Amino acid sequence: MKREFFFPVILTAAPIFFLSAVIFQPFFEPKLMFMDTMTAIEEVGSCCSTYYGMVSDLGIMLWAGTAAILMFTAFVLFQKKENQNLAIYALFGGLLTGWLTLDDAFRLHENFFPSIGIPQNLILGLDMLALGVFLLIYFKQMRENYFGLLAISLVGFGISMGTDVVLHSIENYVIYIEDSAKFIGIYCWLLFHAFTSRKHIAENI
Repeated sequence: MKREFFFPVILTAAPIFFLSAVIFQPFFEPKLMFMDTMTAIEEVGSCCSTYYGMVSDLGIMLWAGTAAILMFTAFVLFQKKENQNLAIYALFGGLLTGWLTLDDAFRLHENFFPSIGIPQNLILGLDMLALGVFLLIYFKQMRENYFGLLAISLVGFGISMGTDVVLHSIENYVIYIEDSAKFIGIYCWLLFHAFTSRKHIAENI
């Protein structure tokens, strides 16, 4: 029990240290490092600096890494006829995470969908619905593997989305809260699926 509790807490220390370093470093404007690159350019009215969107871009890389791990796991497990449920779980998670990667990278819920008349909050609601269905179907097996990481991830997503919907501001403290929670959520989402995928493949090949 102690290991199950402290393991995710210790792992979460890494992104907290990283985000704190970004916020308190004296060289660049931290808010512009948290914002995605296009939003940062719009904020300052000029282009460009290499540090714009650094935290956001790293988060997208973590999304993409998670999607790749899950899709590879699904490919491996589909080769074993007796492991179809695990394979479908990995495929579902990979497709969902892949969609979130595209949404984040191309600002789909923020710009594209509103530009064609689909409200941002509707897309966010559909994302939450898809995540909820994923968790509902596979919660029993997910809670048996590194559940602390999953719990931290979901709390991070909840704080980030709630801050975005309720405050919807570019004040410094709002950006720090929203994007820090999101980054920690993505980081723990990656670790959770990386560890569980490794376990599933090791047990079933």
